[in-house]
Amino acid sequence: LNPSLSPPTTASHFHLTGLMNMTLVLDTLRSSPSTSPILLTLKSHHSNGRTTSLVPQFSPNPSDYSLISHLLPYTTYLILSENEATSIASSITKTSEDYVKFFTENVEYTIVTKGSLGACIIKRNSGIILTSSSPLIHSVVDSTGAGDAFAAGFLKSIKMEEKDMLESLRIGCAYGGAACMKLGATVALERVNELMKTVDVSLESSSFKDSGKEVFCVFDFDQTLTCVETSEFHFSSDNKVASVNQVFGSQHRMNMIVEMLKELKGKGCRISILSNNSSFVIRKCLRKLCPEAESCFERILGFEDVQCNNLGMPCSKSVSILDIIGRNSSNSSGRSVIFIDDNRTNIRDVQKIEGGVETKLIERGGMDEADIQEIIDWAGQQLNT
Repeated sequence: LNPSLSPPTTASHFHLTGLMNMTLVLDTLRSSPSTSPILLTLKSHHSNGRTTSLVPQFSPNPSDYSLISHLLPYTTYLILSENEATSIASSITKTSEDYVKFFTENVEYTIVTKGSLGACIIKRNSGIILTSSSPLIHSVVDSTGAGDAFAAGFLKSIKMEEKDMLESLRIGCAYGGAACMKLGATVALERVNELMKTVDVSLESSSFKDSGKEVFCVFDFDQTLTCVETSEFHFSSDNKVASVNQVFGSQHRMNMIVEMLKELKGKGCRISILSNNSSFVIRKCLRKLCPEAESCFERILGFEDVQCNNLGMPCSKSVSILDIIGRNSSNSSGRSVIFIDDNRTNIRDVQKIEGGVETKLIERGGMDEADIQEIIDWAGQQLNT
């Protein structure tokens, strides 16, 4: 890190990882930040039109996090865990300020990993622009190196393969997940493509958000989006046409469902599935029969994903819907919610939510064309009010 040496002219990107473990580098930032070799190196790359990335990693001395403030103006991509994001923001501002607000004001792009809750990307002056789920992994063997693997996958995608931010976030999550499937800091590269298909990435900017309104559409799965109580048996056949007919009734009806979801997402709706079925079965069904539909959902919650009561049974749908829309959203004037289900008991339960949640009861056998159009019209009305 000799600032007198010009950066390689062939390099288009400079990456620094493990800053919190570099004692001598931290000492120069502490004693003379303006002449620190690492700051001058980042500044040189940045001023020459090259992108830069920084992975600070964990610090045993929380006060050291404040030193990163000197590097942020010259960092294109800051990649870190949610704990590190919170520690850096509070260390620099000396307050408990929300890290999203801090990084929105101070870094070009901040990529925050959240373990089993996925990841998000924060853009300067825009806030959170993308969120993702975590990849679907049956059992975590060892999470050592998952953060570094995420960073490697993300940067490989966005810089070397020139893919967009959305796809790069998906690839980063898949690499991080693959690192959890082997002992030690090793990535199960052979599983990356498979894991990528299980990562949902959602755009956070929308016409509803621009108008200050959030609109939620929460669908039951079985006998609502589908025509049956779905099990793996229904889509186990190699004959996709037969499987589509069993699960959705017909190719035409499945296409109508997919187009509805795309239109709702295009309007800015936040779409979720809340089902008594298994989210694993639901995702597997969607990936096999209509993968384009899976990407429309912000959340897919099955019985294994929701809160349980004192008896260990899944809580009522009303409790889960409050979790989806945010329990702290006490002001319902800027929020519209509709719940669509074929179960009358669930509908009655959800109707008790204070602040109002609209409901749509579906006849068993699944939504028909009129139901689909009614949901689309409802979403359009919310946009115009």
